Amino acid sequence: MSEETGEVRDGDEPLGLKPTVPSSPRWHRWRDLHREGTELLAAGRFAEADARLREAVAETRVADVDAEGLLHRARSLANLAGVAEGTGGAAEAERLSGEAIGLCRGLLPGAEGSVPTERPVPAAVRTDAALTLVNTLTARAQTRTLAGLPELVEADLDEAFAVAGELAEPPPQLLVFSLHGARTGQFMLTGLLAEAEQEALLALDIALAHHPELAAYPCDNLARMALACGNPEGAEQFRAIAADPHAFSAELSEEAPHVERFAVGSAESMVAGPAAVVWPLAPRWRRCTLLNAEGVRLALAGRLEEADQVLAAAERATRTVGGGLDTLVCRAGVLLNRVGVAESTGDLGNALALADEAIALLERVVAEAPDDGRDDGGGGGGGAGPGDGTGGGGGQLGQLLGARNLRAALLRESGRHAAALAELDRVEAASPALGDAERPTVEVWALLLRATVASALGRLAEADAAGRAALALAQERVPALTPRIHVLLADLAGTLGDTSTSEERFALAGELFAVLGDAGGEAATLASLGRNAYLAGDWETADARFARAEALVTGEGHAAQLAACRLGRAAVAVSSGRAAAGLDLLDTARAALGAEATPLRRIAFHQVRGGALAALGRFPEADDEVLAARRLAEESQGWHVALTLDWWRADAHARWAASLPPDERGPVLERALATAVPAALAAEAARQFFAAGGDRERWVALAAAPALRAALLATRNAGRPTLAVALLDHLTATASLSADAREGAVPTPGASAPPDVTDVPLPRHEPLTGDRLSYAAAALGLATGGDPAFPAPRLALPPRVRVVPGTPSELEPWMERAEQVYGFPVRAPEAVRAW
Repeated sequence: MSEETGEVRDGDEPLGLKPTVPSSPRWHRWRDLHREGTELLAAGRFAEADARLREAVAETRVADVDAEGLLHRARSLANLAGVAEGTGGAAEAERLSGEAIGLCRGLLPGAEGSVPTERPVPAAVRTDAALTLVNTLTARAQTRTLAGLPELVEADLDEAFAVAGELAEPPPQLLVFSLHGARTGQFMLTGLLAEAEQEALLALDIALAHHPELAAYPCDNLARMALACGNPEGAEQFRAIAADPHAFSAELSEEAPHVERFAVGSAESMVAGPAAVVWPLAPRWRRCTLLNAEGVRLALAGRLEEADQVLAAAERATRTVGGGLDTLVCRAGVLLNRVGVAESTGDLGNALALADEAIALLERVVAEAPDDGRDDGGGGGGGAGPGDGTGGGGGQLGQLLGARNLRAALLRESGRHAAALAELDRVEAASPALGDAERPTVEVWALLLRATVASALGRLAEADAAGRAALALAQERVPALTPRIHVLLADLAGTLGDTSTSEERFALAGELFAVLGDAGGEAATLASLGRNAYLAGDWETADARFARAEALVTGEGHAAQLAACRLGRAAVAVSSGRAAAGLDLLDTARAALGAEATPLRRIAFHQVRGGALAALGRFPEADDEVLAARRLAEESQGWHVALTLDWWRADAHARWAASLPPDERGPVLERALATAVPAALAAEAARQFFAAGGDRERWVALAAAPALRAALLATRNAGRPTLAVALLDHLTATASLSADAREGAVPTPGASAPPDVTDVPLPRHEPLTGDRLSYAAAALGLATGGDPAFPAPRLALPPRVRVVPGTPSELEPWMERAEQVYGFPVRAPEAVRAW
């Protein structure tokens, strides 16, 4: 009896399960018998418990039993299975558990079997049936683990996790603890110690946050696994937690955990520092947030591989049931951090996949979380309310739109400009719902990204307007973003060939970064200015700017920028005739970055090293470096970067051959020819992958024109005049390759400076098809891309050119080789006569 109400309370299950609603009067006698039997079972008085629980079961075996009665029978049967297990009756325990599980399954929606009652099943009974089913499956799995039946254990736990995950409300934390504890046993039984460790850590998270008295169980498992892996120090740490779990629990509760976010790489132009997600969390998530914070620290330090490993562990800490919206918020924040790491390593495909998953999670949070609070799944604080100025969805709408901006940036980097613009349209449509605190930042980033996409599409007026709108909004509402916008406008001015404006804006951005105390941003602008001077051939100015940038990033957390500055200085040294000094600088750059170099940076290392070795006359070694760069490019960047390296390699072979006696030049010149001609044919044909505009013009300037020059040089050096004529005839069906590039952007013939592969635009995955227009028409100005109302016509591949119809030209075997090397057609099958 309750002393306060005078009512008899329903008894708790051994795992602490409480019914959703009290027993109806019809089942009060069952309630009393079941409660008494459960208490006797907990006291270890198995014979008396067995008698009472069997009486309770008998109370439910009536002809007119309803759904509630069937649920009560299942609960008593489950406890009877516990009695049988305690007295060594494994077979009887299995039978009783099976009957209880069958009854619970029959009470759930969509059950294959029907319950033996014609009365409807109330929603509360269905909920209790689901909880009892999870409880009983978990208990049976633990028994089967002890019996060494891994397949049956896995089946029980898979079903238990699935049912728990479908509950409308998070299950009790004690039940979730039992689920992860049972899964730990399953993985330990099958020798999967890494997976077992993860499950035990999840159980420990829950125990320390909600039931410290149970922490000894996962700690014991974790200590045993640590010893098995040769880690006695780790085992001792877990034993210390088990010895005083309440102290560790109190430490976890001292400060509400939060999820830090950071942005790295070109997706947001420059490195930005971490910021906390506005969503107070329950103490259960402290380990996840600490791992996430460590991953952020490693990422900002340039230790990307380590960062991703730690962030992956943080993500695994969210792969649980019963966390409510906290689980989604934590996982989304960690995933977005992993997006930044993946993007920084050049893995755009993985970055997009991670961003898609994070966006889907945040959409659920925004849809399900009220503005003035939330379901935390375990005692966390309330979400942001409407007065916080953070928009709807418990304050997570801003996070969602920020994630969409990030996805748009990744789509832009992948060359999927239409998809990027569609994503930005979604941001624009939703941003008015944001509060005053978040809306300006989201809108500034969206405008910035829209400007970069428009620039890539050749819609330069639109790009300039979006950039200026972003600048005006940032200056008024988000001054910290102002220097980033000047960087964008500087890049845009450089694309237009306005070198002086580009320099001025980069310089202004650097000054603003300095005022804001952002050493990384200031260094990035100086490096951009140094790169411009390098491309213009002003070696002294370039080296001075790279050196100033390097001085700003010598501290911890700037390894990638430090390496980039030293790489820039190495390239300057090689190009200015100081090849030996360039090699020394390359060694220091490699040491600064260690094993964390991205594929693109490793390509640049090999390029510059190849140039230095060639300048020193060590041509075979130089060629090995270029081939290593090409392999990396093909694996991580694509054929377009590999092609750029091919024309440079052919050009380097011309210098190699010139250093040899005449009778030894033949093999080198033939290799130059075999590399240069296919590269030139593919580079010219690759314009089919670009819409008219900035990207196509950059491709011509940085790939097609220098590749053609290298091919003509190779045919001349190899003494193949008829091949040269065939190549020139081939060009008569194309647009002109002459295009005004940014001053100094294309290396001069014979220069040892490598091409800048970071400038090479990313082609589409498929050729542009549809409206069929020749390249010659494009050269006449019929193709435009400046106004979205008048999109550029799409281009078709030109025909083959033959002197004698029906007789393949000398160039056609080279076309076949180009198609084989680069994987796409370089000419249409039709043929026309040469002029």
